[in-house]
Amino acid sequence: MLETYIIARDKFLKKNGKMYPAYANFCVVPFYDESLYMDYLNKVSFWNNTNFYGFDLSGLSNNALEEKFRQPVIEYYDYRTHIAKEYKIKIDFRNISLEEFKTINYNCSFKINKVGVLHGLSFWFEAHFLGPQKNVTLNTGPNAVPTHWYQMRFLLRNPIGVNPGQISSLI
Repeated sequence: MLETYIIARDKFLKKNGKMYPAYANFCVVPFYDESLYMDYLNKVSFWNNTNFYGFDLSGLSNNALEEKFRQPVIEYYDYRTHIAKEYKIKIDFRNISLEEFKTINYNCSFKINKVGVLHGLSFWFEAHFLGPQKNVTLNTGPNAVPTHWYQMRFLLRNPIGVNPGQISSLI
């Protein structure tokens, strides 16, 4: 969807034209959620069945588990599950090239602030509309007023134990 936005800008925006939104912050943060993690594990437990009407399904168990953990969780959730401060990636729609947009790479580092288990990463965005009299931000994060935009979380298949002060990096 954002690629189309950049293509439309390049094709139709007049000189000194305005972009709405002008830029966005894409946010990522590690979280813990034992209940969600266990729910994912339980949803594939069927495939551990060794006698389903005479069939042994357990050979498919690992594939089912891998497939389930590739699926994002799209829902509202409680921001108190965060175990670090979010990392923000700013993309300025007014001047990013389509080629730059296709190859965005960031090295995210998080300073863990709670003892616990890192179950995955959560993502959302903040769109910034820069108006002539007023600037408006659409925040789709878990601590913002709910909109039709949900947050997206990805679970790790193998959660990681963490401690306060520990630095976790993602490339």
